Amino acid sequence: MTALKVARSKDEFCGAFEALGSDLQLSESITTLLEQYVCCLYGQENASSVNNARYRMFKLGKCSEDSLPPNFDSLYQHILRVNFASYIGKNCTIPILNAPSPVGYGWSIPADTLEITWGTQGPAPDSILEFVSCKCKKGCQTNRCSCYKANLKCTELCQCTSCENSEIDDELIDSDFDGEAMDCDDEEFE
Repeated sequence: MTALKVARSKDEFCGAFEALGSDLQLSESITTLLEQYVCCLYGQENASSVNNARYRMFKLGKCSEDSLPPNFDSLYQHILRVNFASYIGKNCTIPILNAPSPVGYGWSIPADTLEITWGTQGPAPDSILEFVSCKCKKGCQTNRCSCYKANLKCTELCQCTSCENSEIDDELIDSDFDGEAMDCDDEEFE
């Protein structure tokens, strides 16, 4: 119900949804209005972009990954898919519709299978991804694991156990520490 309330809160939002599928080429104004709609949907009416809204919510530290708005890259791919599907739907009464390939409209065909393009950029800068960690209590091959969802390997910071998504080889770690006391010079740590 909230999504519908937000959509009805401004006539511009309704107009943007109505315009979807009118043409395969998205106008910048429709994309901007839909981005504003998503900001409002997440309670960030004053945010200048979804990236800004995402940052503001993350900075508050009160949001889990699943409750943050999408970044602009993934939102734009979603808008492309919706626009393409709306275009097909709006033109379904044409006896022979010469529809283009969905590739480039939020989809790709990497291996003879149509797949969703979730985004064209990485989930975050590499310097931040080094600090990503999950708190999975079981194996991390599920779509509930934050590392697995981001297409990352679990790191030493993760709290998961019996993880199948780890790049850490436990045998190598065990062989590095054979139980001998390490010789540490206290002066080095001052």
